[in-house]
Amino acid sequence: MKSIKIKNHWLYGMPITIYTLLREGLDIFNIGTNLENHQGIFGKGHSKYNIKEKDFVIFFFGWNDMQKNINLHAADRWREEIDDLLQKYVQTISMSKGHIIPIIANIYPNPRAGADLQTMRGSEEERRNYFLYANDVLRNLCAKNGILFLNLYELVADENNCIREEFTTDNIHLDGNNLKLVAFVEDRIVKFCQSYL
Repeated sequence: MKSIKIKNHWLYGMPITIYTLLREGLDIFNIGTNLENHQGIFGKGHSKYNIKEKDFVIFFFGWNDMQKNINLHAADRWREEIDDLLQKYVQTISMSKGHIIPIIANIYPNPRAGADLQTMRGSEEERRNYFLYANDVLRNLCAKNGILFLNLYELVADENNCIREEFTTDNIHLDGNNLKLVAFVEDRIVKFCQSYL
């Protein structure tokens, strides 16, 4: 399994590559075996994305962990497990600094009612606790390690910390064909990267 590039943006002269776990299932538990740094190019299949020196690369990892793995493997020590996983995750991404400009994005919210939850582990409240805690940890680790943290959470979450109804067709995943959602996300990403330059 590997992450996939959703879209390569060439806006305002800024190359931006977006990785996500949502369609192929990569999670933090195996990220260490899937990402390697080689002259600014992530190996093990990632070279086909043609990432160049000083490209912005956005990583969206962690959703599968919060929805499935934490409760399955570490329900009684979930804070410690999240701390350990995210520390390793951020350390792995940190190795790319100097070659690319890594950006770590927040973890997305819970599925909506009516979603197929057969593979989810833990109650809605437990999973909410996991990703809210994880996003706080990620924000702090990024600040500590000099990595940009992209927070899109308020764009895609409703008042119950579930994915917003208008942005999903299956109550789980963001709808990449939703023009309003794509415009929101692209605008936020471009402005975020511009503010860094």
